[in-house]
Amino acid sequence: MVTAADIRVVCRRSDIPPKQRRPTQEALRLLYYQNVKKREGDKKRTKSTCLAEFAQSLKESLDSSFGFHWHVMVGNEVGFACKKRDRTMGMWNVDDTTTVVVWQSPGRELLTSPPDSEAGTDPSILPDGDSGSVKESTEEKNNSSNTAFRVLQPSTIEADSTVDQTITVLKEELLKSSTDDNQILAQDVRKALTGKMGPIWHVIAGKDFVVEAAADRRNFVLVATGKTRIVCFQHEQTTGGSTIDWDKFFRSLPYLALALFCAVYMALQALCNDSTSPEGASFDWVRNKCCYDGWTSDVNMVGAAVVGGLFLYRKTRMFTSKQS
Repeated sequence: MVTAADIRVVCRRSDIPPKQRRPTQEALRLLYYQNVKKREGDKKRTKSTCLAEFAQSLKESLDSSFGFHWHVMVGNEVGFACKKRDRTMGMWNVDDTTTVVVWQSPGRELLTSPPDSEAGTDPSILPDGDSGSVKESTEEKNNSSNTAFRVLQPSTIEADSTVDQTITVLKEELLKSSTDDNQILAQDVRKALTGKMGPIWHVIAGKDFVVEAAADRRNFVLVATGKTRIVCFQHEQTTGGSTIDWDKFFRSLPYLALALFCAVYMALQALCNDSTSPEGASFDWVRNKCCYDGWTSDVNMVGAAVVGGLFLYRKTRMFTSKQS
């Protein structure tokens, strides 16, 4: 009998910190087993339904563990061009049949070059051409181009709304597109949307995939032409997740302690110097408590001990993290 431990999960690419990557991968393995693998013989549920439930469960797990506004894409032979926040992207192959991608949006997108030359050159575009892309035969491509453009989501469209404008851009781009590569198609669509409607766009193209986007995404559209489906939506995340990067905090702590020690030492030097020290009841109280014979030696010893201890603690954390 297949168990969750038997599910093969391979990390293809990720910049998620190791302390988050490991539990994310284990949650991915367990949720895939529960929502997909265990239900393979269930005739009441299609594979697409199971994958959709898996994507939703994984997103809920990420939101509850590492802060809200995660995006999850699950599928096979999919091309995508999406902006990611640093240290939030992960891409896995699961069970040798399914690709899973998770990421968060950045707060802004700086267009340093014209939109037509942007996609595929910016390293923050996910996944820099490393996604699965399907190659259709010429006959399939011709059949696809002759099939009507269909809007699957949303079900109702308000005239002249931003959703209506998004659909117009998609239709124009698909009509003039001659590529049979889903990755190139996703990049081309993203360039067109960014150029005409501004940032930040996330675009996924393929035949068999599901997307669970952040709840506050905008202009979410799903269209189909032939066998190809395209999902696009706008989303930016102006604030980071709810978690604190404790590794960065502890790495900087020795330098903060050293700066604080220098400030306190200079203040005491000024206070205890009879010729320059300020007057007042508060200053007199501090002077009486701190300005005794040998105070400089005591302060130097305390400062050296604190800073040395903090640097030693930092080195210990670095060593243990490498060992793990």
